[in-house]
Amino acid sequence: MLILSILLAIVYALIILYLLVGILRQPDSEADGGELPFVSVVVAARNEAFHIEGCLRALAAQDYPAHLLEIVIVDDRSTDGTRQIVESFAAQFRNLHLICIDNAGEWASSKKNALRTGVADANGSVLLFTDADCVPPPRWIRSHAMHYDESTGLFAAFSPQRSERSEFWNGFLLVDSLASAMVAAGSIGWGKGITCAGRNLSYRKQALEDIDEFAGLPDSVSGDDDFVLQAISRQPHWRVKYSFAKAAQVPAAGPETFAAFLRQKKRHLSSGRHFDLKIKVGYALFHAANYGLWALAVAGLFVNSLLILPFVLKNNLDWSVLSTLARKLSVQFCISHFFYWELLYPIYHLLAGPGAFFGRIQWKSGSQSRT
Repeated sequence: MLILSILLAIVYALIILYLLVGILRQPDSEADGGELPFVSVVVAARNEAFHIEGCLRALAAQDYPAHLLEIVIVDDRSTDGTRQIVESFAAQFRNLHLICIDNAGEWASSKKNALRTGVADANGSVLLFTDADCVPPPRWIRSHAMHYDESTGLFAAFSPQRSERSEFWNGFLLVDSLASAMVAAGSIGWGKGITCAGRNLSYRKQALEDIDEFAGLPDSVSGDDDFVLQAISRQPHWRVKYSFAKAAQVPAAGPETFAAFLRQKKRHLSSGRHFDLKIKVGYALFHAANYGLWALAVAGLFVNSLLILPFVLKNNLDWSVLSTLARKLSVQFCISHFFYWELLYPIYHLLAGPGAFFGRIQWKSGSQSRT
């Protein structure tokens, strides 16, 4: 059993260290790609009357030349006054315009239809995406645009989830966001993008056309951001990048309960059904090693205390890598939040994972789902 525990620790460490090296391969500071491009910010909104005003005000206050910017809001069949709020802003800002759609489209995700509609209307050479419940910082657009040189096809950045429920829950969401960013930044650092946050993502319109746009992506309720990243990173003439700049970060409202967190995680994990075999194998090895180390550590309490040592080393490695990433991102988290997340990580994946791959996925109340 001890040999098995050591082998699992080696597999786990190799995967984590691969991501760490990918993170360290990328610069901390903002780049300057030269001349600023024309940027189209595309936001798909459905029943976001409570949030969208804050998003619109943040976009209107961006530090970016107005003649190089347009904001495209796609109202996806809202029934709560979202459309009226956007119309009032559009009357004040000439570079903001509203598109209204009245059908869910042909895909499992109606959001894909909304995004496709917005992209088709966009005039920018660079497309930048966020969600209607996000409030981007003033230099957000500029932080994306500055990274675009002739070879840049896609640019991703950090989008931590937050909660006002409690300091402890907010800390848990931050550590979980860092864990997701570790995979995103680490894989992008090797030029092999796996995942990213669609609420803080940009790419060239030409790069999207080169992968046959959204029609060339898997038909899934969730994961179009991941699929775009993976497809563009496979194109030899395009590079993908990740930013650690504070100005590029877009905080997002996270789930307020563990049940809501599980539903969100189930939806996010469901995109893994359509990942390439190599990515699936990588995730399978990682989770098998993680669960194996947990199980052997528990067995070590009764059989051989040495079985606990590889598990302790695993936790130290997790802490070291997440701390390194947090420093590059200029964010802070405390060790109690880390241990809370470390404990819940295998539990929530066990609860959400099977349903994500084999169950029915729901996007929002009243939205389309898929079995």
